[in-house]
Amino acid sequence: MANSLYTAAEVVKLGSALLTADLVLAASINRDYEDNYGGGHGTTVNVRVPAVLKAKKRDLTNSATTGQLSAFVVSALNETTFAIELDSNPYQKVALNQRERTFDLENFGEQVLAPQVASMVEEIEDSVATEFLALPETNSLTLGAYSPTNPTLTFSAIRKALRDNGMPMTGLRAAVGTKVWKDMVDAKVFSDLGANATNPAVPTSKNVGGFDAFETNRIGEEDIVFYHRDAFTLAVRSPEAPADGIVFAASLSANGFSLQHIQDYDSSIGQHTSLVQTFTGVSYLPARKIDRSGAEATIVEVPSAYRIDTGTAAA
Repeated sequence: MANSLYTAAEVVKLGSALLTADLVLAASINRDYEDNYGGGHGTTVNVRVPAVLKAKKRDLTNSATTGQLSAFVVSALNETTFAIELDSNPYQKVALNQRERTFDLENFGEQVLAPQVASMVEEIEDSVATEFLALPETNSLTLGAYSPTNPTLTFSAIRKALRDNGMPMTGLRAAVGTKVWKDMVDAKVFSDLGANATNPAVPTSKNVGGFDAFETNRIGEEDIVFYHRDAFTLAVRSPEAPADGIVFAASLSANGFSLQHIQDYDSSIGQHTSLVQTFTGVSYLPARKIDRSGAEATIVEVPSAYRIDTGTAAA
């Protein structure tokens, strides 16, 4: 059976639908900086952290020594930066010879493009999960033991820790392992599961103890990763398409996620190739808490995310 005809537009439409079908962790973190890459700026973006200052004051009484108001004290503007780097080139390339293309391939989208895009989605999700799991296990906070029958206690304790670190009330997320999610269901922490109204890309999420909580099987079943949206930054940038020498090139884009798809043909051996690729980078960014207890304000790095292994913190 001859393979189904398809147009470039159909390939892009299919690839775009596949691209966001299972992007859960990747859809929950900061992606504000990826437009800064390219255009001669290289693969590293240095994000500026504004200086922090402490207001000073002086008495409105003339000095007995000088007969004048005391002089103004000048503060220094000390800005810092943190680097976010595109450091990975995930790709998936397959080859089809003329016989396979003619006799074995029935539907290019289903048999070739779908598995390729699915593998890229897996890679992007796994790269975020790897960054999550790189967080040190935190059971040293004043949490008390994790209770499977009342897991909300852990959520509220971690929320306090993040809020004390200066994290905003909005944007708090919790990626929950399958065993912990079962504990939450059995404990009737929530009575219904619905799509997150503010972020439809994150399925079956629910507000628990001030966190937008959702289940994932990409972390340990007894793990919970509590974080603010800005604790992790993901950049996904599609490469520039080759100028010539290819059969077809397109960008598969959906909800800001972009992959490049290239089809090529080698006439010397009669072989078609299909390549899907992108550039990615994931970074953890600690919170920067302002300390104004001294003569000058300073920035202190504190956690913007915590990973809890409830198996070792259980009652």
